[in-house]
Amino acid sequence: MLTNKNCYLYRINGVEDHLHILNAVHPIIAPSSLIKDIKLASSDFIKRENIFPNFKG
Repeated sequence: MLTNKNCYLYRINGVEDHLHILNAVHPIIAPSSLIKDIKLASSDFIKRENIFPNFKG
């Protein structure tokens, strides 16, 4: 998803209740738009893969 927006992921890490993502954002991409897209894609992935059966996100 990041590569489709000309962004580069350097590192991703997290703890039980949140993530930290270090990435370069292409100048034409609004950070709020990128965050929204990351949240939608991750929620879709979690649901599709049934990683957390009780996940409602």
